[in-house]
Amino acid sequence: MERYIDMLQRTLELSDTCLEGFLYVKDQLDGIYQEQATILLQDAVEAFYKMKFALDIIENQLEENALDDYTSDISLVMEHVITSLEQNNPELCVYLLESSVIPAFITWKKELDRLLLPICHQYLH
Repeated sequence: MERYIDMLQRTLELSDTCLEGFLYVKDQLDGIYQEQATILLQDAVEAFYKMKFALDIIENQLEENALDDYTSDISLVMEHVITSLEQNNPELCVYLLESSVIPAFITWKKELDRLLLPICHQYLH
């Protein structure tokens, strides 16, 4: 696991950035910055899937967890968010972010932190 510490730390940092991105997008989609918010949302979605890919590499080395279930929940609602943007429906997108994506991502992130923070601290201290 030691050889993956850098990746784990970067995943934790990216999860913070991704959450900030979702929150920012939610706040900006109603305003004049809709185009920028759409681009940032695409970046946040891509970041989420990159984190998932990174975690797949070490999945069998982690203790039992619910990350896969939470990831599936987020992926499902993300499809609806993207569709709402493609259909130029920012109101629905904001609603989905507030009611589904952000709460699910926070739950996913808490599980991620629970799993990875102790590992990072173990090898870095």
